[in-house]
Amino acid sequence: MRVEVEQSGNRVTVLAGKQTLSYEVEGVTLPELSDFSFAGWAMLPWAMLTGEDLEIDGPVDAGAMANINKFSRAWELWQPDRFRMVKASGVGTSSITLDREDAFVFYSGGLDSTDMLLQRGRCKSRMAAVTVHGFDYAPSAAAQFDGLRQMMAPLLEELNYKHIVLRVSEMQGGDHSWALQLAGAAFLLSGLYREGFFASDYTWEQDMISFPWGLNHVTNRYLSGRNFSLSPQCEERTRVEKAEVVGRHPVAIKATSFCKRRDTRPHNCGRCSKCMRTKLMFEATLGRQPDIFLDASFDAGLVRRIDLSSKNERAFFIDLYQAARDRGTIEAIPGLQERFEKMSRGSMQGRRRLSSFFRRFSSSLGRS
Repeated sequence: MRVEVEQSGNRVTVLAGKQTLSYEVEGVTLPELSDFSFAGWAMLPWAMLTGEDLEIDGPVDAGAMANINKFSRAWELWQPDRFRMVKASGVGTSSITLDREDAFVFYSGGLDSTDMLLQRGRCKSRMAAVTVHGFDYAPSAAAQFDGLRQMMAPLLEELNYKHIVLRVSEMQGGDHSWALQLAGAAFLLSGLYREGFFASDYTWEQDMISFPWGLNHVTNRYLSGRNFSLSPQCEERTRVEKAEVVGRHPVAIKATSFCKRRDTRPHNCGRCSKCMRTKLMFEATLGRQPDIFLDASFDAGLVRRIDLSSKNERAFFIDLYQAARDRGTIEAIPGLQERFEKMSRGSMQGRRRLSSFFRRFSSSLGRS
């Protein structure tokens, strides 16, 4: 797959076969690109599906190209029915000689990234926070995205961040692509910064439940090269711990948007699965609901409606139960204890059925 890159000031276009991506940077001047590695990360989601190697028409970071190989190799190992390992190469080796700032952070306004900013504290010197328009918000949702920016502004000012917006035309979906989308956006800024940071989705332990998820601790370590690196932050912090810290900060909680409903964002509807789950987390840790939900209702139905067939929801539900148990707040959440016990019994029965099957299978082999 031949990958071409075109730049016109702060606008960059990547073309590969029938796929086209465009980036536009707002809030900083993008220098002339001397490293096209970002295009390899950006096109890797498609390449992994087709098995086509990436031939980038420009200088690349040899370390990043090697890690693209490792990233795709891991997903082929995990899901060979869906993905293939691919190799990436370019025309020459890149070297960045420009003076660069140390780092930037990705900031989406969600619980994870908001907690990350609070953990880092106020910047001594003004730092860049990068929000991508094209991930959670469709390119066409300009008014809603502008609403999000207005919500974010007070917290960014308090913590001494300048705001950079990176607009992306279209991104490949799928659970394998989240890290690659971030890496493509991050490496585009490698001429300005030495490294970038993003907030981890799950702890190492929760990865064992949600695996394989696009942002995981196995492949996150490959999101780097010789010129630039992208690294997760707050890897040891659970979503419940993040909700508690953000919920107690009067400015941060008003800047936080995590709703799944695209027609409601940046406001939090209070009824989607993420809003319901987060309500429960606030109740377990704060004993109250912050005034950020359009629907502020709270009852036993919230616990019943959690979809425990989803690995991701299961990881967060167990986290919620453990946090409430540790804080002595289980009774404040109607139905939590009963739902956890029912889930536990179901898991035990499943293991017993599986064990019984293998015993019968082994016995039949012995008789044959």
